[in-house]
Amino acid sequence: MMELDPRMHSQLHVIYGEDRLAAMLPLLRDPDEIMTPDALSAMKSCALSISRTLLDKMVQERWTISRREIETDPVGNGFAVYDLQANGHEFTLIVLTSWDGEEKPGRRMDKTADFLASLTRQRADEALVKRELAAMAIPQWGGRTDAASYGWTAANRSPRAFEHTVERLSEGLQPDLDELARNGGYVIRNAGFYGNGRAGAASWIGIDSDHPFATPYHMDLFLVYMWREIGLDFVEAIARRRSHQAVELSPETRLYIGVGNSSGLGMTCALVRWPQWVNIWCLTRELALAYAKTEPPSSVEVQLPLLREKLQRAVRYYREVAGPEHGLTSHEELASDLELLLESLEAWVRRPGAPCWLSLCEMTKSSLGPDALEQLNALLIDLYPAASHRLLALIPPAMRQQRKIDPHMTVQELRLLIERHYAWAIHLDRSAPERRWHFWYHSEEAGEQRRGERFVDSGVEFETFVDVIGAVQQLWQHLDGRADDELVARFALQFPDDAYVISRIQFMADKPYGEIRGNLVDREFLPLKVIRFLLTIFGFESGTPRSSAWVRGVLLQGAPTPTEIARGEMRDWMMPVKPAAEAHG
Repeated sequence: MMELDPRMHSQLHVIYGEDRLAAMLPLLRDPDEIMTPDALSAMKSCALSISRTLLDKMVQERWTISRREIETDPVGNGFAVYDLQANGHEFTLIVLTSWDGEEKPGRRMDKTADFLASLTRQRADEALVKRELAAMAIPQWGGRTDAASYGWTAANRSPRAFEHTVERLSEGLQPDLDELARNGGYVIRNAGFYGNGRAGAASWIGIDSDHPFATPYHMDLFLVYMWREIGLDFVEAIARRRSHQAVELSPETRLYIGVGNSSGLGMTCALVRWPQWVNIWCLTRELALAYAKTEPPSSVEVQLPLLREKLQRAVRYYREVAGPEHGLTSHEELASDLELLLESLEAWVRRPGAPCWLSLCEMTKSSLGPDALEQLNALLIDLYPAASHRLLALIPPAMRQQRKIDPHMTVQELRLLIERHYAWAIHLDRSAPERRWHFWYHSEEAGEQRRGERFVDSGVEFETFVDVIGAVQQLWQHLDGRADDELVARFALQFPDDAYVISRIQFMADKPYGEIRGNLVDREFLPLKVIRFLLTIFGFESGTPRSSAWVRGVLLQGAPTPTEIARGEMRDWMMPVKPAAEAHG
């Protein structure tokens, strides 16, 4: 039986009951199976992805988002103010826009961004609005500390898609969805959020549990949601300034357009730095999947038509959306596998005996690729959203846990922990230079993480910690020959550089899914695989690598509109298909 934090086990017992939990725990997959870079890259968005849980919360609590004002010239220089009411709290999002005709790559938070916005901690009066707009207008803005703001966020145009949409609307026409799809399926892309303690902003750790943004990353994803609304509002406003015959986006088109996002090497460092986050994200997904696999045949028969419908939509979605160009399963291959799964589903239904989802997963394991298998797992989780929602309360406290060294542990006990949980690390042969080829560092020029070649580039002395395997192997060598009854405290005095990895090993003993079981400094390692995994946790349906170290994609296509949210209306909005021509207008 997999070792879990005793507090976690106790909470799960309350959530699911003794009998159901006893049936679920043996079905949790082995970390060796799902925690490799290849396996993580195949995971798909599900009901536990952060954008999904945020939108569920917004709809359930009927948040209201209202645009107070918007002004722009025909080019796109202007501002907007949005007010938010959420579960008894009020906030304001103040937006400044500018356009100099140049595309802005990257995610730097400075005045070069096309859109800047500040989320205030209360409803902003006119004085605060003017002050925030003035602060954002300062050339080369680089961040500032102010208790009135939760943080600052930025976005940039997708120049071709943005201008195409404005021109078509000003001519009284809807944008060409094929043209938008070729440019990523969005008109603006997220360029980062400076909050959660950065630049003096409030951190989610200090936010009360009943606050609308108490869940980690809900504030970040809410601002991504707002960038979609802001981008669509501004293409309409600019079109109106250019022409009296301008029209608004059709409801179907507005739903189909998402917001772009790109992520790079820094994601790898974040996943290594916060293994307790990785563990709780993966553990809750595995628990939700195990719950589905233990559903009785009566439930399976009821949910079967919905699974079939979701699979058919997924096939169409992957055939419409541009997929990976290298390093990952192509969308055509994934769609073909899902069609094979649909055929297998019909054969599985006709098999003798009562149907269960576990038998379906076992039957398809050898015939489908890893991406299709993970898509099936994600859809099975989605069939039972209530079971997933029960797990959400476990995530914030698990992410708040902090590691600390236990000085009273003996060397023998530490060795046993390493052999039990880090055998994958200590037995990896890294004698060849290729196995220790890369290192990560924080680039002052770029303002984010970059990767260098250890035997070629300078700056190794400033290496960001990514090499868990190297640290564990060094500790293992240092433990050789030490007395079994020696205390960790005395050992760490002689080897102080090992103190961090000792505390990490102790901390992760009951967190089975926290460590990425791969050599992240290997010359052949592709960071895009773990980057894509983290983007899936955020809610990406698909990520398209542009290189081995950079993944772009689109978020929140099809997500509920502010009107639907205020009414408490939720649709099944994942993997939206392109609107028909007559609906698109």
